[in-house]
Amino acid sequence: MGGGMTNTKTMGMSTIKSEQKPVWGEYTGFTLLGSRPAGSWVITHVRLNFAHGQQLLDYLWNGERLMGIQFSPYPGYFSFRPTSAMSFASYDPRSGRSVGMGFAAGPGAALTLTLTGGSESHTAVREQ
Repeated sequence: MGGGMTNTKTMGMSTIKSEQKPVWGEYTGFTLLGSRPAGSWVITHVRLNFAHGQQLLDYLWNGERLMGIQFSPYPGYFSFRPTSAMSFASYDPRSGRSVGMGFAAGPGAALTLTLTGGSESHTAVREQ
């Protein structure tokens, strides 16, 4: 499911659950993440939890009227799974994007964090 406004009359939770089940597994609940202003509107962010991952929904409000529901177009959220004692990975089957995260201990209290995704890699080092 991609972004884009969806008619709230045709997109109930039962529809969302059934559409997401083949990719993410059984629906296990939701977490209300909060709301923020967006011009004269308010956007409420909700994380839907499934057996094998999560999806973010945005509820779009104009005053007290719900104007629409959309899958969040903001991809800055990843659910990581452990791949070893010091590394984790995330994979989005819809986009084919994967992200890796690994930690390495250095001398003393030094710690290195490396994030990799596609052809990019970023490293941060915390020194004593």
